Amino acid sequence: MSDTLMLPTSLRYGYFDCSIFGDLTVSPERTRRLFEIEYYLENGRNTFSNGVSYRIKRHHVLIGRPGEKCNSELPFRTKFLKFEVAGILADILSSLPTYFPAFHTYEIEKHFDALIALGAQKDADPLLIQSNLLSLLSFFIKDGKLSQDAESGIARSVEKAKNYIHAHYTEQIKLSDIASAANLSPSYFHSLFTSHTGITPHTYVTECRIAGARELLCATSLSIEEIAEKCGFGSQQYMTNVFKKHLSISPGKCRKNNRESYLN
Repeated sequence: MSDTLMLPTSLRYGYFDCSIFGDLTVSPERTRRLFEIEYYLENGRNTFSNGVSYRIKRHHVLIGRPGEKCNSELPFRTKFLKFEVAGILADILSSLPTYFPAFHTYEIEKHFDALIALGAQKDADPLLIQSNLLSLLSFFIKDGKLSQDAESGIARSVEKAKNYIHAHYTEQIKLSDIASAANLSPSYFHSLFTSHTGITPHTYVTECRIAGARELLCATSLSIEEIAEKCGFGSQQYMTNVFKKHLSISPGKCRKNNRESYLN
């Protein structure tokens, strides 16, 4: 493995809605020229990389390598990175699984959104672009390495907990509820989850609620009060407080920014 850290070049990134292809159900097969990372925003059908099929799932990551043949069944929505890189970073990315679930969804969303916002600026600071890109890649690498341990009992317990949270974050769930789903005691589960994901179960629930609310803010005309109720915040004021604490922005401003960044 090379010990040289080289920064990515030929960088492209953004949000893509495949529904623009209309009635097309399968994209044409092509050969990747660069490293490509897809972060899927919704469940879909199948994507193919060198003949291997992967089911498109929300908050899952696909890492494509140069020279691979690929295509996908449509439609789906995704955020993507395309870049050229060599040295140790290329070796690390090549060693990761091709497809895996994202654990650090809040951090991934945050840095992706920052990149997309910077891309809309005429004179964006290149250091900010590289900083957000490297942070984003770091979380993808962490999650890819964690998924390689998916056969262990620890990883299975964490995955059970994540699945429970994804299914119930719109409700008022307790730590004991999540621990029970993972077949662990609350205290041990809290320590285990935190050590393997880097965040507490409470923070993960909050991230899921934020992600769900952001999607509804971007894709629907529901009121902020309705979204707060649907995403488990309990009240519009609490959701506003959480957004300002975690995103430094109000839900209304987030809705405006998302629509400008993704849909205009």
